[in-house]
Amino acid sequence: MIAIGWTTLANETDALNLAQALVEKRWVICAQISGPIQSIYRWKDGIERSTEYRLTLKFMVDRLQSLESKLQSMHPYEIPQWIWCPAGGVSDSYLEWAQSVS
Repeated sequence: MIAIGWTTLANETDALNLAQALVEKRWVICAQISGPIQSIYRWKDGIERSTEYRLTLKFMVDRLQSLESKLQSMHPYEIPQWIWCPAGGVSDSYLEWAQSVS
């Protein structure tokens, strides 16, 4: 089964570097970078506003635990956003490709 996960990074270079490393190591099958986006969130008793880049990751669910561990160790944020969900519908041909490259 394929899952999709999202994290954010402070700049495009960090997003590109993390995406490249995750794909090269086969922890994810695809990484897409969107941005810049504007984020507003609570952090340490205040409200923060920042420009970030969203990294969308597609991966096989059986890689979830190792991917989460790698993200925690490789991500520059103290507490990185990590939200994921199983893909509800995936075409047969895309799933076959994903399995062949993972």
